[in-house]
Amino acid sequence: MTKERIFLGRDALMKKAKVKVIEVDLGEAGFTYVKELTAQEKNDYEASLLDKTKTPKGDTKYEGSLKNVQAKLAVYVLCDEKGKLLFKKEEAASLSQNMLASIMDVIAKAAKELNKLEEEAKDDKVKN
Repeated sequence: MTKERIFLGRDALMKKAKVKVIEVDLGEAGFTYVKELTAQEKNDYEASLLDKTKTPKGDTKYEGSLKNVQAKLAVYVLCDEKGKLLFKKEEAASLSQNMLASIMDVIAKAAKELNKLEEEAKDDKVKN
């Protein structure tokens, strides 16, 4: 039996989405929570991966930067059990300096899976 599809009109699409929050097991260190990104948060996260510079001619140029890439994602997704963020965006560098790489890897992996970020990267590689 197939599930009946429902048309989502303007009102339904404009309604604040319920964000999924999952528990992430960090082994002996304990656990934390990671949340789904809203479209705006995803846009902001992706924009945070770009460095804005000026060319010698004075034009604005954007280049991708992997500096603190996992910590930048972490500050957008680490939350309490109700989905309230634990960090400010400006704390990414500090979080990166203080957190063990093994724990950051687990958090980043969970965030990428929940938000389907890895799938998009694979799709982009196939297109290019």
